[in-house]
Amino acid sequence: VVTASNMIGLTDFGKIEYIHQVFKDAFSSSHSLIVLDDVHRLVEYVQVGDRVSVSHSLMHVLSTLLSYSISPVSNLQCCSSSLMFS
Repeated sequence: VVTASNMIGLTDFGKIEYIHQVFKDAFSSSHSLIVLDDVHRLVEYVQVGDRVSVSHSLMHVLSTLLSYSISPVSNLQCCSSSLMFS
């Protein structure tokens, strides 16, 4: 389970390394499940009026790693949760 609370105090690079290690560990297993909990918090999603801000480096890493997990030979499953209040 990847949560924002697991990455408190990490720099963007540290967060990227943490997420990358989770995916590397999952790829090395024959059957894996990765849960991206509160994905909007993972990518530091903030909406102010009509504008939205996210960490582009974290978005890039997640989109890249998730695209690798979509493979006919992979037994890796990913899911995410997000609870947003308006």
